[in-house]
Amino acid sequence: MPFWWYFTSAIPRALLLTTLLVPLCIFACQKNQRLIIQTIIPACIFLLLFSFLPHKELRFVIYVIPLMNLSAAFFCDYVWRRTSTFYLIISPFIIFHMFINCLLTSQFVNVSVKNYPGADALVHLQSINKEMSTEHVSVHIDNYCAETGISRFVQLYDAWEYNKTENLSSKELQRFDFLMFGIDNKNAFLNDLKNFNMTIKHEEYLIIDGFDKIFWQEFPFPSWWPKIFSSMPYPTFNPKVVVLRRI
Repeated sequence: MPFWWYFTSAIPRALLLTTLLVPLCIFACQKNQRLIIQTIIPACIFLLLFSFLPHKELRFVIYVIPLMNLSAAFFCDYVWRRTSTFYLIISPFIIFHMFINCLLTSQFVNVSVKNYPGADALVHLQSINKEMSTEHVSVHIDNYCAETGISRFVQLYDAWEYNKTENLSSKELQRFDFLMFGIDNKNAFLNDLKNFNMTIKHEEYLIIDGFDKIFWQEFPFPSWWPKIFSSMPYPTFNPKVVVLRRI
């Protein structure tokens, strides 16, 4: 990850529009330097130190989010208590930014739920085969599925065999009742399955969609309308996991 990834990507995605209010707190805190010293400065130093690590994840710096939210809240309170015309004009934007944050958060939740197609596939498989919960059923799980949500927490049936052995040959795969594969392209995968005889004893059983990417959906506004306000981000979902059943 780039050195400034926490500042330019992780924190803005976590705070959304509230990110814009954090630096404004510095101007609102001119008479309260203690707040700056206790919140903004420690948070920035913490982020800066962790930026030196080559491997970066939001969970490493999640502790600064409450501090930055506190700083933004102080600025909101500062604006809300002022009675001058300028602050009365910008105060509705404080509420508006919270509304936009809620909309964006709901979109992110929708995307996040679809980020674990492996777990979705196993949950679906177990759900539609409840009557076999006490029988010995063998399920092979490939690397992609294992990395996208499958853990002991979603392996519900003690009688089932959940096998994650890597690099099994086609012959070794034949014995499993169900095979779970991560796919980039459904049609290409099924063609490869047929052409290379990966397994001759299995057929398509389930296809699970997962998050693919975000594209900007444009709306038919007049040409004079600002382009930045004529489109909105829209998540797309494509097949990510295929489950095969032994014939």
